[in-house]
Amino acid sequence: MLRKNRVVLSLALSLTACLTGTVPIQASNSPLTIRVDGEPISFVQQPFIEDGITLVPFRPLFEKMGWQVDWDPQMRKVTAAGDGLKIEMTPDINAAVVNGEDAALDKAPAIVDGTVFVPLRFVGEASGRKVSWIERLGIVSIGETKLYPIQQEEKNGLIDNHGHKTIDIPFFSVLPFSEGLAQVWSAAKDGNGGNGSGYIDVKGQLVIPCQYFETAPFSEGLAYVTVLISQDVKRHQYIDTTGKVVMEPDILFGSQFHEGLAAVAVATHDDRLYTYGYLNVKGEFTISPHFDFGYDFSEGLGRVKIDDKFGFIDISGTSVIAAKFDDALDFHSGLAPVKVGEKWGYINTSDGWAIPLQYDDAQPFSEGLAAVKMGSKWGFIDTKGKQVIKSSFEKTKPFTGGLAAVQIGDWEWGYINKRGEIKIKPTYYEASQFSAGIANVRVGWAGEGPDSGYIDVNGDYIWAPRQVDFK
Repeated sequence: MLRKNRVVLSLALSLTACLTGTVPIQASNSPLTIRVDGEPISFVQQPFIEDGITLVPFRPLFEKMGWQVDWDPQMRKVTAAGDGLKIEMTPDINAAVVNGEDAALDKAPAIVDGTVFVPLRFVGEASGRKVSWIERLGIVSIGETKLYPIQQEEKNGLIDNHGHKTIDIPFFSVLPFSEGLAQVWSAAKDGNGGNGSGYIDVKGQLVIPCQYFETAPFSEGLAYVTVLISQDVKRHQYIDTTGKVVMEPDILFGSQFHEGLAAVAVATHDDRLYTYGYLNVKGEFTISPHFDFGYDFSEGLGRVKIDDKFGFIDISGTSVIAAKFDDALDFHSGLAPVKVGEKWGYINTSDGWAIPLQYDDAQPFSEGLAAVKMGSKWGFIDTKGKQVIKSSFEKTKPFTGGLAAVQIGDWEWGYINKRGEIKIKPTYYEASQFSAGIANVRVGWAGEGPDSGYIDVNGDYIWAPRQVDFK
C-alpha cells in the first residue's frame, strides 16, 4: 500500500525529481503532460510521484506505445510486449523481467484504486526510448515521433515505423526528429524557404524557415541556432518550437539544454581565449563562466574541465567531485567512468570508487551494462564490475532496447543481446542504436542517403538501402 507522501503530479516538481528524484527546481502547479513518441496520453487516473519516482497507469502508457498488455489477477503480474521486447512487473516488487532477464526497479509498481501504476522512466528506457523533461512546457517526453528520413532516387522523404513512405521532403538534407521537429538544409527545386537550415514538422511542413547558418536538435523545448551576420560574425540564439527567439546571449559557442542548463562559451581577455559557464532557460548565467570546458548535465551533475583535469559540479555550480581526473564521462545509473593515468574505472556520485581502475578504456552505463576495453578488445560489465560479455569486439555502442551494436572484424557491424549472443548478423558498415524497435544501418560508405536503411529488432528491413550511381 502506498504511503501518505504520495502527491499528484504537478509542475511543482523538480527537473530531475520528476524522473529521478534529485535536484529540485520549482515551477508552477499546472498539470503535467506525458507524451509517448510525440503523442500525449489521456489518463482517467492521474500519474503521481512517490519518493521522487513518477508512476503512471500501465495500460494507457503501454497501449500508446503500441504494445500488447495483460494483467493476470491470480499471478498479480503486468505483462507488456512490443518492439521485440517483453516486460513483466509485479506490484510491490522492486524488480522486473525484461526478455527473460532480471532488471532492478527504483520503485515497485503499485495498485491504487484497482489500477496498476508502473515507474515511467524505467518503462521508457527499457523500451529504448529517450526520456526527457521539458520543465518550461510541463512535458515529460518518452521517445520521438516515429518518422525516419530516407533518400530515394536522389530525393528525400520520410517513412513511418512500418516502412511506408509518408512524405516527400523538398530539401537537400533532413535529419532525425527531435521533440517533433527535424532539421532540414537548403530548400530544393521550388526555392521555398531560402538558403540555410530550418525545421519541419511531422507533416513535412517548413515551420521554422531555412534562415540559419547552424542549427541543433531541439532539447527541452529549445534549439541553439546561429545567424551569419558577416563572414566572421555570427549571432547566437536559442529559439522555441515556434521559431520565436527566447534568448540571444553574447557567447562564442552554445550547446543543447540538459536538465534545465546549457553549457556555453564566452570570450575572455587572457590566454585562454574563452571560458565555459551555464545558462538557464531564461538566458541567465546561473553558473558563471570560469571553466576551461563545460559539458552537459546528467543525473544532476555537470562534467567540467579545469587546468586539464576533469571533475563534477551540481546545478548551483558547487564542486562536488574535485577536478582530479585525467579524463571522465557523464554519470549514468549513478556511475561515471573516469581515467587516472592510463587506466579507467568508475566512481559513484559520492566520489567513491565503485569499480577500481583496471580498464584501457570505458564507456557510460546503459540498461545496466557498460562497455569496457581490455587490451585491444571491448566487452561489457555490470554495475558491480562483473564482466558479463567477454572482450571480443573492435568497437561497441550502448545497449538500448536490449540490443547493442558491435563491430566484429575490420568493418562488420551487427547486434548482440545482453548474454553476448549475436542477435543480428554483422553485415553492416555502420549500425546505430535501436529506438522504439527501429535502428538505422548503412551498407556502404556514401554517408547519409541511399546506402542507409532501417531494420527492426529481428534484423528485417523496414526500409532497404537503395544504391544509386552518383555522377
